[in-house]
Amino acid sequence: MRSQTQYHIPRRRLKYSINWRRFIPFILTIVAVIIVILYIINPNMFSNKYKVSDIDPTHLEIYFMAAEDQKVPWVYLAAIDKAEKAQDSEITHERSSNIGIYLKDIQSIEELPDMLESYNNDKKFLSRLKKEVKKFRYLDEIYENKVFPIVLDNAYTYEDGYGDGRSYGGDRKH
Repeated sequence: MRSQTQYHIPRRRLKYSINWRRFIPFILTIVAVIIVILYIINPNMFSNKYKVSDIDPTHLEIYFMAAEDQKVPWVYLAAIDKAEKAQDSEITHERSSNIGIYLKDIQSIEELPDMLESYNNDKKFLSRLKKEVKKFRYLDEIYENKVFPIVLDNAYTYEDGYGDGRSYGGDRKH
């Protein structure tokens, strides 16, 4: 008798396919959750305005002096430096004053293309410049209105230290 070996017929492999109707909303939900988490961690990440701490104080002084010399709002001088991505060493009073000559008597952001035509007529530069001017508006409001920037969502505490001892000379009363 002949021994018969049974051959095992391999099963057909199952093909997996992606259900695109479910997969795309799932991916979009994951991306949205990541964006929300990033916003919670750093709310200023998506901010469209500069904070006081974003600008070097010496640069602000340069912009204020050049703006006063040329009778130009300082915001435009700072925005041009940001739009041109000027290095810290390039930002000088002379440079800002020379740029201010082009912007003499500017009244609004819409006048920028006409006034800067002989300085830099690149459309990408002008588009970046307009965005930068809008980002500086918050700082300009602080400067113009002399408003101290207080964060509304923070809790501020005050401790009255009247009559407390001093470490530099013993107990001293006010």
